[in-house]
Amino acid sequence: MKEEWPRLGQPPSKRSTLPPNTNVKSHSAGPKLSLNDLPNELIFLILDYLPDCSKARDSSVVAADRQDFVNFSSTNHRFYLLVRGYLYESYNNSHGSSYLFIRTLITAPEVAHKVKTLVWTYDYGANSPRIKRRYVPTISDRGILKSGMKALGVPDWKELATACSEIDKTKRTDSFRPSLFRAVVMLTPNLECLYVTDRGTHQYPRRWVDPIRSIVNGNSYGLVHRFRHLRCVYLTDMPLSDIVPFFRLPSMRTLDLNDFDQFYHSDLFRWSLPHSCSPVEQLRLHKCCIDADVVAGMIASCYALKTFHYEYFAQDADSELGGFWSSNNDTIRTKLYYPSLGAALRQHSHSLQSLVLNDSQNSGLEGLGATGTLGSLNGFTTLHYIHVPLSAFVGLDHQRSSPNPTDQLPRSVQELRLETRRNEPPSAFGPAMDGLAANCSTLLPSLVHVRVESKTSPSRFTLDWVRLENIFKGAGVSFRVYHSLLDTDNESDCDWDAY
Repeated sequence: MKEEWPRLGQPPSKRSTLPPNTNVKSHSAGPKLSLNDLPNELIFLILDYLPDCSKARDSSVVAADRQDFVNFSSTNHRFYLLVRGYLYESYNNSHGSSYLFIRTLITAPEVAHKVKTLVWTYDYGANSPRIKRRYVPTISDRGILKSGMKALGVPDWKELATACSEIDKTKRTDSFRPSLFRAVVMLTPNLECLYVTDRGTHQYPRRWVDPIRSIVNGNSYGLVHRFRHLRCVYLTDMPLSDIVPFFRLPSMRTLDLNDFDQFYHSDLFRWSLPHSCSPVEQLRLHKCCIDADVVAGMIASCYALKTFHYEYFAQDADSELGGFWSSNNDTIRTKLYYPSLGAALRQHSHSLQSLVLNDSQNSGLEGLGATGTLGSLNGFTTLHYIHVPLSAFVGLDHQRSSPNPTDQLPRSVQELRLETRRNEPPSAFGPAMDGLAANCSTLLPSLVHVRVESKTSPSRFTLDWVRLENIFKGAGVSFRVYHSLLDTDNESDCDWDAY
């Protein structure tokens, strides 16, 4: 019998003729697979898609992201063992009880080795109704904590254990006491990142810094680990003397200081670290008001700085003195002083990649702009990103500074962001912008983007922006300008009619 085959180019019939004795197994009749049947490798890939709560500092975000891992770990013992590394990789004291967390670190040392990120807030929102009630430790809990502190071998382990177990009836939660944070820091040997928001009193030193201070001085601190993995630290509003140990820690790479106001706390601290002794590569100061010599000392103490950002923010000052009066009738020169910063930055001419300076004229203090100029940055070989006021190169006294910033910029710069401020004469910057546009193709061969932010009134700052844009465009450079008083989007296109 001749078999009939489908014609060439036609798909075979969906109905296939099978012998009568052929057994066909239905897929629905087989065993059903569940998540528990997957190998560990596939489960780890699934867990990688869950939000990383170690990178979130907002308590509500951390709580939501952490709950996903908690639900997964509660399924069975196997899932708990798989998710434990994700669950304990980070800890935020705004979520859960810090006392119970310390108890877990003591009773399960393998968990303590998995903690890499700590997010800690002092006394901020401690009475918020969203935060769980404080945990009242039992006699057994107190014994566990006492034995754990004793095992650390710190000199004041008894006082520390007592302070951790005491109950503060004025607080809704136990998660914000300094003693608890000190214990957590000493119990986490693989700590890599530390976020500390300190809203407490500024007068007393921070005891949790004592282990780091002792270690960088070459001394042991009981049996506490030596912070060999701590690379990133974000600090808020602490005495300046307490940040010095972080500059000396061998593993430190990124240091962010936020809301440090030396004048507000009448802090007459002077920087004393020698040059090129710190491994810090990224130094960022956000909304800080620190003595100019101290900031220059911070820069000079770094061995090879790659990033320096300084957002200068002064809430109150004497503009005629260029500084502040302290309680001891001594003047602190907190005004942003460009010459000292430029001299310190030139030490890193072969390593600096990003430079941002902002003297926060948005604060409304018209007389507190930075003084002097940075000087030439020609010798910088790796500086790709610059965001500074135009006056940092041109200056307000044009007889003492070059009107052409191109002569002072490095050939390596790729993106340049310049600002003009409210209290500066607009006529000062016309020749500077013309010189920059005319010479950028020859003196700045790597330049790709130029952004200008004008904080001057449009009626005063009347430059021919269209002409400048055409010159930059002819040199192959993208040029955009926006007015901070008019544009709500910092990256909005130029509103030429506004000038």
